[in-house]
Amino acid sequence: MKRIFVGSSSLDMALAAHVAERLATNGVLGECWTESFPLGLLTFEALERMLRRCVGAVFIVSPGENGHPNENVMIELGLVAGRMGRSRVALCVCGEVTLPSDLLAVTRIDMDRTLPTKDAAIERLTGWAKPIPAILNSVSCADVLHGYSGRWRAVLNFDKWRTVSVTGGSVAALNADLLLQIPPSGHAGAGLLVGKLILHWENLDSNQPEQAYSGSFNVSASVSDITCDAGGGMTFRTQTLSRQVVVQQGIALLKESLPEELAAPWLFRWTLRPLETDPPLMDVTLVTDVRTDWSAGTGSAYKEVLAGLW
Repeated sequence: MKRIFVGSSSLDMALAAHVAERLATNGVLGECWTESFPLGLLTFEALERMLRRCVGAVFIVSPGENGHPNENVMIELGLVAGRMGRSRVALCVCGEVTLPSDLLAVTRIDMDRTLPTKDAAIERLTGWAKPIPAILNSVSCADVLHGYSGRWRAVLNFDKWRTVSVTGGSVAALNADLLLQIPPSGHAGAGLLVGKLILHWENLDSNQPEQAYSGSFNVSASVSDITCDAGGGMTFRTQTLSRQVVVQQGIALLKESLPEELAAPWLFRWTLRPLETDPPLMDVTLVTDVRTDWSAGTGSAYKEVLAGLW
């Protein structure tokens, strides 16, 4: 059952409790602020807890001095709308209330203090609440993440691959997508990397192109220890989980040209630094973590923005 929070000033407490009770239909459970704000808990702390339980919120406003609504209710409305999104917040207006023009984008339902509340207002309110998507219990619809959370794309070229310098016509490159989730503190983030590793290795002892090795691999890796610094940079570690051969030829030549692979999992340390470019890019360097002389590369990365969503 999805929970809808109902907030108001103490003056409108009875109306808020009545609205919460009337909302309790069709899979919706109304939760009056008197249930969410226990004694000894600061208002903002109580709202943070509420945001982990409720999928929507209703705020009741009525005219106070000079026709303006209660300031505390408006602060709470702004905080919740900013976290949940405007579509998950409704405003029940009682009487002639002077409201900021910015609230025109929030669902407004006219109501009066007469109890029981008119059915037309409740029908509009339940009609607004019904399509709000439900979320599993204990999963918040309003988690705050660091701005670097989301999808990143990176293009990297290795200068050294398995201890051998990548020179001449040889190529070792990685095109990767990274999905990152970073707490607001910018520390202890995690994620996942998926991409394609492309290798083209010329014969170290011959210039005959037909003897060159070519290979393409689908790769995946876990991302851990993401740390964002004060200069706008970011560091993290990746551990290769899988490499799937797409196509390769000249396998014998590859074995002759390169040393054996590392026995331990492939661990890379990534360092990203912001570049003064438009659109903004990150300069990327990475080295293997177990043996820094094993493989190393450089490249660039950018955060993909999809219609304001991460």
